[in-house]
Amino acid sequence: MRLVPVPPHAFRDALLAAGVPKPETDLILYLLTTVLDGRNDKPADGVRAALHREACSFEDYATRAVASGVWDV
Repeated sequence: MRLVPVPPHAFRDALLAAGVPKPETDLILYLLTTVLDGRNDKPADGVRAALHREACSFEDYATRAVASGVWDV
């Protein structure tokens, strides 16, 4: 899997071309640009409080999951 950055305006145009209504397109873009703007890139202490362990990044989780073989078919 490879991440390919797509500019928000190009994604919006593709959604509209695929028939997604403008209000839904606007909402999707708002959510994606808010989530992906960097404000949520650090683990919070909610994991520690809920699970009694330190949080980790998604990259760390994915690396461990791949190494465990859980996704091997």
